[in-house]
Amino acid sequence: MTNDELWDDLVRAERELRSARTRFLAEDPTEVLRRKLALTGDTPPDQDLALHLLHTHGGTRPDVVEALAPELFEWSLGANSYRSQWMREVLCLLDRQVLERLLRPLVAGFIADRSRDAADYSGLLALLDMADLPGLARTVTAAMPRTHP
Repeated sequence: MTNDELWDDLVRAERELRSARTRFLAEDPTEVLRRKLALTGDTPPDQDLALHLLHTHGGTRPDVVEALAPELFEWSLGANSYRSQWMREVLCLLDRQVLERLLRPLVAGFIADRSRDAADYSGLLALLDMADLPGLARTVTAAMPRTHP
């Protein structure tokens, strides 16, 4: 197969992907995406695809992003993960007031969960900074476990 033929295959596959993505997003993809975002085990290819789809097209479906806020919140907590950064960016596509309304109970639950580690706190503070929610950031900072007396 020549490079030109391989290129034509790529173009055809990209067209098919765009068409499938358009059809998928035209319906309500919330429950399928929720299942794909379930945090269990390794990150399979379909989970990566769900994260990528939300990162690249979440702005076209704020209703879906809002409905998936609890899952996206959990994904946003990693400190050094491109996936966490992507989900912070997706959440920040929402209107600031909507995002604050969605995050308040999630932050309260986060603070109450004593199993959270430094990376989780770092990711949450990065999200709150990106979202320009300094009041919630102060609440989180005040509640952070102290490692030194």
